[in-house]
Amino acid sequence: MVALYTAPDRECFFFGGHDYTGEKHTTAGGQECDSWSDHTDVSFVKDINFSDGSVEKAGNKCRNPDVPFQDGVWCYVNGKREMCDVPKCPGKENIYIFIHQNN
Repeated sequence: MVALYTAPDRECFFFGGHDYTGEKHTTAGGQECDSWSDHTDVSFVKDINFSDGSVEKAGNKCRNPDVPFQDGVWCYVNGKREMCDVPKCPGKENIYIFIHQNN
């Protein structure tokens, strides 16, 4: 995945959260996120779907690797999807481009 715009120094997201590379690693309810590497059995938990470039680099940070899901960044807590309290960035349209490589 290649995002049209990223804001690594901002704690907000564009594009449904697919571009988010911030440091948030707790849910809106304050729970610590699981490591993404604990969930590689899920079909979309693949390196190409992470704004960091890999599952490993994403660590346990809030992300949105689920391309059809457009509601913001989230993470797993004990295997359950939980939303993170990261706001949408103001002033940009939700326009994005995905480039997938077939290997």
